[in-house]
Amino acid sequence: MEQNTFLNPNVRTMDLQEYADYAGTYIYSVYQYLENVDELFNDEGTMNEEKVKGAIESLQRLLEEHEHYNQIEEPEPFNGLSDVHSVAIYEIELLLEELNKMKKGQSNYSLEHARRHYENAVLSHNLMEREFLSLSEEYGLY
Repeated sequence: MEQNTFLNPNVRTMDLQEYADYAGTYIYSVYQYLENVDELFNDEGTMNEEKVKGAIESLQRLLEEHEHYNQIEEPEPFNGLSDVHSVAIYEIELLLEELNKMKKGQSNYSLEHARRHYENAVLSHNLMEREFLSLSEEYGLY
């Protein structure tokens, strides 16, 4: 039985189609993690420590997957996707930092800042999706 490359930490290189499959799975995974955080900002009336903790855990798992994704050699056509991905990860790291401040009660502005970083991460993710779709169309990767 073939092992899923996305979960195999020993895989370091792939052809263009394999990498596109891997990147597509990763992009969808990032989307799911961001969706888990979304409820913090769409239902402020019920903000509680449990929701903040859940969002933090989700973002930590996302960053763990990012570490594995970053270890795979990226084919040259995906360089633009990598640039946008870097911005998304930067915003996610800042979001995580703000959520940790909220959890510890260190800042009165953390929710505002967290929302801004969340929105920037979502925008960057949308750009990742657009770049991925452009590459898929250009190289016939489906």
